[in-house]
Amino acid sequence: MKKLFTLFIFLVMVIFLSAVLPAHVSFFEESDYSQERPFVVSDSIENAKAVFARLEPPSDIDVYAFTITVPLRLHARAFVPRTSGLEQFLPSLAVVGPALPPADVKLPFALPAGYGAVVVNNLKPGKKRPLFYEPFSGKEYYDAPAFDQKVSAPGTWYVFYWDPYNRGGDYVAILGFKEEFF
Repeated sequence: MKKLFTLFIFLVMVIFLSAVLPAHVSFFEESDYSQERPFVVSDSIENAKAVFARLEPPSDIDVYAFTITVPLRLHARAFVPRTSGLEQFLPSLAVVGPALPPADVKLPFALPAGYGAVVVNNLKPGKKRPLFYEPFSGKEYYDAPAFDQKVSAPGTWYVFYWDPYNRGGDYVAILGFKEEFF
């Protein structure tokens, strides 16, 4: 009887918490997200998504694609799990779209014709990195600089993630900022 009561309390808490706590939609990279086969965001890029992915081999480049039809706020960043072996894994990202200026650094990929890029580099190796605690999983992640700006040119846009230091490893591509409520 005690186990049944405990299970009942647990289920009530899960239902209650899922009704009041925000959440993002999670995805897992099952095959490489390349320029030829990008991860396609099918809903609004403003809705929060966490894509658990890997840059492997270290020269890998992951690509995420989405369409913009009206001006909106675009948010993208990369979290790296705080685990042994990833202390110096510092992925960069580039937002690629129409009407953006030419990239101010050499990119490890070609831009589509007529597109520009805004590069968001991570910290340099050896610098102290801020940490982010994710309470739902109970895990810590290394945080990184983010792209967070309003964009307005209609068309297909992209976010590219790569490791300029060719170390490779696991990361979480954060796309969007609007948490969904259950």
